[in-house]
Amino acid sequence: MKNSLQEFILTADKTGYVSRSNGLPMLLSMRSCLHLEGDVVEVGCFKGCTSRLLQMALERFGSEKQLHVYDSFEGLPEKTKEDGTPLYEKGLLISSIDVFRNNLKGCRMPKIHKGWFEDTLPTGLPERICFGFLDGDYYSSIKVSLEHVWPRLSPGGILFVHDYPHPKFVGVAKAVDEFARVNHDVFMRVYRNSVILAKVTQFVCGQEIDV
Repeated sequence: MKNSLQEFILTADKTGYVSRSNGLPMLLSMRSCLHLEGDVVEVGCFKGCTSRLLQMALERFGSEKQLHVYDSFEGLPEKTKEDGTPLYEKGLLISSIDVFRNNLKGCRMPKIHKGWFEDTLPTGLPERICFGFLDGDYYSSIKVSLEHVWPRLSPGGILFVHDYPHPKFVGVAKAVDEFARVNHDVFMRVYRNSVILAKVTQFVCGQEIDV
């Protein structure tokens, strides 16, 4: 299965933007969540390279779940002191919905939510989420993403956060670590340049409950 998925990633990722090492654990994580209640979200979709991979994988896995994508399409926001000296500065990584749609040609089109995360996430997320990919680059973007996505994540669901740990994206690690310290239903596992956050559950008297 792993070899066939690796080959699929190389075929689906036309641009090479999604690394083979990052793409495989991301898709395996998503596949493990597809039996759960909820849709799939990508917070920070840029030009749609990862979106294409996620959507094609959903189709490959035979899932009818809706992919929701979120981006300002205006580049990065203002950094904060928590970000140190990041790799990218404000205004970089600008894309457009037209570019995104072009990169998703031939796929079922995800539901696009345009705007800054603090404006779109409070009211624009699906009721339940089974898997999420977060790629916000900055402390404030990851912080607000976790605050709004996590409560809607189904028990057993997974958030895959990009750029953790990364010396040029220290704000990402800070936001994740702060969130994990105060939310006791978070199980963390670092995988190369990403971290997997699973929403753990407990079994009491034979019944599964939220922690």
